[in-house]
Amino acid sequence: MVTLGIGLTGSFVGAGAVSAWVVPAIIFALVIVACWLGLRWIRSEHLETLRAVPLFSLLSEHELRAVLRSAHAVAFQPGTKVIEQGERGNGFYVITEGTAKATLDGAELAALGSGSYFGEMAVIDGGPRGATITAHTQVSTLEISPAALLHLVDREPMIAQGIYDELSRRLKSAGYEVDEGAGTRVDRSRLLEQCQALRRTQDADWVPASPTRRRSLRFSNLFARGA
Repeated sequence: MVTLGIGLTGSFVGAGAVSAWVVPAIIFALVIVACWLGLRWIRSEHLETLRAVPLFSLLSEHELRAVLRSAHAVAFQPGTKVIEQGERGNGFYVITEGTAKATLDGAELAALGSGSYFGEMAVIDGGPRGATITAHTQVSTLEISPAALLHLVDREPMIAQGIYDELSRRLKSAGYEVDEGAGTRVDRSRLLEQCQALRRTQDADWVPASPTRRRSLRFSNLFARGA
């Protein structure tokens, strides 16, 4: 009887020891899976936001992923200046969530929401920002550094072409004739010419999202680093 009691006691102790690490292991595995699914969701939403930006609308899935790999999430608290009029370009931004306002010399020009973007001209030509963009609510963005954006322009022909096409559209809207340059590869020098021409038209270095293109990335701010 004593031997049987000892055996049963050992069994219960062993079962308790197993459950002591099995349950936390299962919880840990569930957390990992949930995080993985969350990151996949956010990545998918970010790809859709980039696809809605005219600069990138014609890119393939592979090219969009190349853009996304060059971007990182940045969050701005209400009242924070994302960029300031007159400063040199420190990045290209796409708003993924929240609203911001564009002002010039203190006068409000426009409200910018999810899908709006700004800063490509200042990155390409190295010139000053044409307006101040201030977060109205908490704003989540995808930021691409100047070096990363210019690297994408040099490496991915369709990205350079997409930027060229969008800048051309804005030039035409301002009444300029644009050399389509069919069959000619777009490089930095051609983009630089367009940016300089747009500056002469006093075109703003920001583009509000079309109402049909606005998307809200509800969870992206969880992974954004504060500015």
